[in-house]
Amino acid sequence: MQLKRAEWAGLVSVVVLAALLLVRAPHDPLAYWTIAGSAIMVYAGLQESDRRDLLWLAVLLPASIFAIDGGNITVTSMSHHTLDAVLSRMDSGRSVWFYHWTLAHGWCQLILVNGYESLPFFVGFVMSTSTKRSRCAIALVIASVVAPLFYLAFPAVGPAHVGSLTAPRNCMPSLHMTWALICLMLIEPRLRIVGVLFAVLTAFATIGTGEHYIVDLAAAVPYTVAVCWIAGRCERWRASVSRSRLQEAAGIWKNGSGRVGV
Repeated sequence: MQLKRAEWAGLVSVVVLAALLLVRAPHDPLAYWTIAGSAIMVYAGLQESDRRDLLWLAVLLPASIFAIDGGNITVTSMSHHTLDAVLSRMDSGRSVWFYHWTLAHGWCQLILVNGYESLPFFVGFVMSTSTKRSRCAIALVIASVVAPLFYLAFPAVGPAHVGSLTAPRNCMPSLHMTWALICLMLIEPRLRIVGVLFAVLTAFATIGTGEHYIVDLAAAVPYTVAVCWIAGRCERWRASVSRSRLQEAAGIWKNGSGRVGV
């Protein structure tokens, strides 16, 4: 298998970022699920003739973890109060109750923690199998870049972190739920049931691990729809630009060959 220079660069970048993830948090399940998500994209990419895009998308997955960390630190440093009490009252304390219930049932907490942390692997799976991977990647990036603006407006840490001064204020809307819904919307139709099941698992996991309130999940729905609409517009604009460049290049080539005048 002959890899081009850009493909080798993508492959090396994945390995470096994977190593940095393990250094960052060697006992964090999220690191291993993220590496697994990148690995499945690398594997799928190596099976394709035009593998560069998928290899670089594999780079984007671990890179996003570091970018999100940076965004969370920035929001936390700028937010000196939280709205957890308000969000908890909005669902009549059901999120707090469910979180404490899962804590009392260790088997349930174990399942939900791994369901929560496995999101990057599911993203890698969807990107590896979807014909809409470009739109999916654009939507994931837009959702992650815009989310901190909402976190600054509605700072909250979730039931598991109430009272913590250093916990990320990243509840409203749930980016976890948003990513799962983006993947559900853009997964291949034959795999739609897998997307539905994972989205349901994510919904329960975000509440059961004490990371979010029910209202955060509700806010993720219109947020996801808006993000996917913008991603679709961006993809169509990019395709239009690419066609224009190809037409321009074809015109220059024909003119240079002496067959067609401009």
